[in-house]
Formats: sequence, structure tokens, C-alpha cells
Amino acid sequence: AEGWQRAGDWTAAAAAPLAKARPGAADAALLVPEFTQAAALLQFTCELGRELASDYSRGPAGLPAVTRRRLAGTLEPLLAEQRRLWLARNRSGGLADSLRSLEKLLAALKTP
Repeated sequence: AEGWQRAGDWTAAAAAPLAKARPGAADAALLVPEFTQAAALLQFTCELGRELASDYSRGPAGLPAVTRRRLAGTLEPLLAEQRRLWLARNRSGGLADSLRSLEKLLAALKTP
């Protein structure tokens, strides 16, 4: 759990400058949101890792209901943003494949 906490803290510190970033590239309008999304997904992973650290064999569905609801509430908007960003830069063809694992995780977290 401590390692996940350190990784989450490091990710937050690394992502903090993104709020002030003003890239000059042609695709600048997407760069900051994409990097922000990547950091948010990493933070979510660290949060999930901290929760599972005590007994990974339980898996996400074995977490307490209140924890699962909180994690699902964090993951759901991340999935929506991932879809939006994917479609802004890519064709829709690979989107379902790229989201499959996260959607499966979300379903496990929403299991009563």
C-alpha cells in the first residue's frame, strides 16, 4: 500500500504543471487533456492498488461496497473522457478494444 501511495503522490506531483502548460504544437488542444487523462488513469490505478494491497486475491469485486462505489464513481468519468479523447485523434475502430479492460473493471466495481 505504501508503494501505491508513493506512486500516486509522484504522479500527482508530475501532473501538477499540466494546469499551466501551453504547448505550441499543432495538436496543442489535445496534448494537455491527453496527458491529464493519462495522469488521472495512473492516479486511479494507484488508488485501486492501495485498496487491493491488503488482499489482492479478493479482486475488485471483493472490496467493501462503499469502496467499490467510490472507485466506480472515479472510473466512470475517466472512461467517458477516454472515449472523447480517443475519438478526437483516432478512428472508432480500436476504441472498444482499448476500453475493454477498464469497462470490465467498472462492471466488477458495480457488482452489488
